Amino acid sequence: MKVVFCSNFLNHHQLRFCQKMTELCDFTFIAEKPSEQLRLDMGWQDMNSLYPFVHRAYENDECFDKAISLCNKADIVIAGDSSQKFIQDRIKQKKIIFYADERLIKAESLYRKLRAIARYIIKIKKAQKKQYKNPNAYLLAYGAFVKKDYYRQLGFRGTTFKLGYFPFVEKQTLEYLLEQKKSEKIEVLFAGRLIDWKRCDLAIKTVEKVRQQYKNIRFSIIGNGNENVAYYKKLTDYVKNKKLESHIVFLGIKKPSEVIEQMQKSHIFLFPSNSCEGWGCVLNEAMASACACLASDKIGSVPFLLKSGINGFVFKNKCKNDFYIKFLQLLDNERLRQEMSANAYNTIYNEQNADIAAERLVEVFKAVLNNKPLDVFSDGIASIQ
Repeated sequence: MKVVFCSNFLNHHQLRFCQKMTELCDFTFIAEKPSEQLRLDMGWQDMNSLYPFVHRAYENDECFDKAISLCNKADIVIAGDSSQKFIQDRIKQKKIIFYADERLIKAESLYRKLRAIARYIIKIKKAQKKQYKNPNAYLLAYGAFVKKDYYRQLGFRGTTFKLGYFPFVEKQTLEYLLEQKKSEKIEVLFAGRLIDWKRCDLAIKTVEKVRQQYKNIRFSIIGNGNENVAYYKKLTDYVKNKKLESHIVFLGIKKPSEVIEQMQKSHIFLFPSNSCEGWGCVLNEAMASACACLASDKIGSVPFLLKSGINGFVFKNKCKNDFYIKFLQLLDNERLRQEMSANAYNTIYNEQNADIAAERLVEVFKAVLNNKPLDVFSDGIASIQ
């Protein structure tokens, strides 16, 4: 079985999935463009150049033409958002295509929603409606809210499969991770771009509320303000003016390996983003590092990964008090934190990882190619959403 995956460039969210696919089938990853310089500056590798299964379509006209040929000859094409130019012939011939996408409408305020809906309408112009109505078109959902966005106009009823991103984290034993977390302080972590919709300010103000009751709390923040200088200044000024420096520490930008190291030392991971968060790979990474996670119910990955009260806590996005109450529960109950940490760890390594995703998706591909029922899996990765 020949499978081609078209996307913008190979990154660490997709790497292990692609590596596993090369073990299971004749697999090629088509990179439409070079790795982003911003990611390289942050310490990421140029993965397009490191792996033999990557075809770099952007290098010259010959490489571009070969990318189209690879797509035309494949049994299955997984098409990311940037792959339209490579699959036009395949669309006309109504060959099998699995579109892979995040939610279409990433917005929180009414104004932003209206703007997002306008972009959404452009995205699904008539030509694309016909394209997606191909009887051999399927949808891979990178998050719990993709299905709803697509259903409104494009269908995919009964042909939307759960997937997601699966960033690679080098596996450590649970015993090792729990040993790393032995500390007199309760280590709390936020990691991400410091922009308003990731709501680090909510986390800071919540830590401020509990600092007198929990003097042994230390809240570390990884990220910088390059994308929103005013917001970053607002955060740092707030911490300084409120004299919170003994409890809240800005660590700046870190290499990916350093982020994981900090996660492995942390007891609690705070993930308060709103509905602008498409998937949120830091949740996978924090769970793999055995953190007890507290995350918003509007983040794309949360309904797929977290069962509130079992392997983490999910709070209602617009309810700050819900965030506060569940944070207190994690601070109050060390046993609960440890149970959630262990369950989070087991969720990633036993249920939600790249190897399982690749194996299951290949089984779905076989069902499609052999005209068999699509409900190969009743739940979890590659099940019908």
